[in-house]
Amino acid sequence: MEKFACRKISAPRRFPKALRRNSRRAASRTYLTVQAAKIDLGPWNIVLALTIATIKMSLVILFFMHGKYSPKRTQLVIISGFFWLAIMLGLTLTDYTARKPEPSRSANPSAAVIHRA
Repeated sequence: MEKFACRKISAPRRFPKALRRNSRRAASRTYLTVQAAKIDLGPWNIVLALTIATIKMSLVILFFMHGKYSPKRTQLVIISGFFWLAIMLGLTLTDYTARKPEPSRSANPSAAVIHRA
């Protein structure tokens, strides 16, 4: 039964220092996100926002959720989650790009008129 016992996961002694450093990094990324939202980059706004969000998410998972110091099986689950997210985003973007734009009702005001008999 001992081989199935849960083992205690302990972070290195330098963890409070890393926590403070990564808290500052996350706060700076939040500031960067706010500043990036004020700049009009056209279609690249979403790319920049998702890049910053991915970096912040990685910091949270690796350090605040102790993903960096967890066992290999837990790291495999984390990586599998990223892979599944990539699949879902890929399928969503494929569906979005395959659709034809529908005409807007505001562009054609005569289509919005209700005909009464």
